[in-house]
Amino acid sequence: MPRSDMDCFQIFLDILAKRVSRQHILLFADGAPNHHCDDLEIPASITPHFLPPYAPELLCGLDIYVALGLGSRMNPALLRFERHITGQSIG
Repeated sequence: MPRSDMDCFQIFLDILAKRVSRQHILLFADGAPNHHCDDLEIPASITPHFLPPYAPELLCGLDIYVALGLGSRMNPALLRFERHITGQSIG
C-alpha cells in the first residue's frame, strides 16, 4: 500500500469485496487507526475481526518482510494492487 490511511484501506475493502463477491470474508485486522475509523464503509460481505492490542505472536511473519526491506514487493498480488491504486502502469 502506498499509504496506511483510511482512504487506502477503504479502496482495499471495496476491491476485496468485488473480487470475491460470492463469498463472505472474515478479515483479520490489527489495531491500526485506519482499521477502526468511523468513516469506513465495511461492505456487507466482509466481517472484520480485530486482533488484540498486543499479540506479536500473530504477526511474526511480518518480521521477515521488514528485515528484508521488501514489504509488499514480496507478494506480486500486493504489488499489482499497490500499482492499481496509485495509478502506476503494471509493465
